[in-house]
Amino acid sequence: EIMRISIHFIVLLLHLAFTLIYCDIKEQSSGISFPAIFKGKNSNSLELIGVGVRVKQIGPIKPKVYAVGLYINKLLILNKFRKLKGSDSKTIKESKELENELNSGLSNKALVLRMARNVGADTMVSALSESVLPRMSGKDSDALSNFKSLLLDALKDGGAKNKMVLSFETTNKGLAVSIDGIEKGVISS
Repeated sequence: EIMRISIHFIVLLLHLAFTLIYCDIKEQSSGISFPAIFKGKNSNSLELIGVGVRVKQIGPIKPKVYAVGLYINKLLILNKFRKLKGSDSKTIKESKELENELNSGLSNKALVLRMARNVGADTMVSALSESVLPRMSGKDSDALSNFKSLLLDALKDGGAKNKMVLSFETTNKGLAVSIDGIEKGVISS
């Protein structure tokens, strides 16, 4: 009887631990939730490592535009940066090598935007293009042009609408762009 109770207790603890690890993560200021796992185009499951929110200053008002989640192949990163294992958070945050890896297109990762309000297509494409431009170091203007064209076409029916999900995932073919889970195209770079 005690053995059966112990087994049930262990199963309950494992279920609780699994639920805590893989439950949705909420971006606090917007209240928008992100699943802990993103199923990648390369058949990789990417794990959520952080969330944030984009606000736009309009006079004295700061409306929330979208919440954003960053997903990475955590195992790949952990294996690549074993030397950081056991490091404190300050050391990890200050690791230029890790920062460069996350900023490069080498690792499979995804940026997921969950809209908090309606934004016109031109405004959304312009804002996203402006945020990508500094990371391109003046290279590959064709890729930026293709990015703009693809997004404008994908958002032509009313722009980025409240609760819409835009996904940008690095793949072996380039940057895969999806809206509400439907792939809109891949931009090679």
